[in-house]
Amino acid sequence: MSNSTTIHIESIDGTKHAFSMPAPQEGAVEYTVGSRIERFLNQQSVALSVDGELLVIPMHQIKSLRIGPIRSKLPESVVATVTRINDDAPEMMAANNSTAHQRKSA
Repeated sequence: MSNSTTIHIESIDGTKHAFSMPAPQEGAVEYTVGSRIERFLNQQSVALSVDGELLVIPMHQIKSLRIGPIRSKLPESVVATVTRINDDAPEMMAANNSTAHQRKSA
């Protein structure tokens, strides 16, 4: 099992970032990935100390956030045990939004 956790952030402008951090030790008190996810969801920005610099990304600039592997308890607001069945859902939603926009402007 990997001894690091990876954070993937995609910005609304399409920029993709990938970061790695040490995975929490089993039973560690200092943090869990679940507690960090909960903090991310309640903040106006994601702040990371990366290679000696502070990187702050405003939440309104984030299109998607992916963190894994998850080994610890997740916040109650997270729906667990979900299985991905396809990756074209964002394109389908964009197509539906485009069609709806065309109907409104007609």
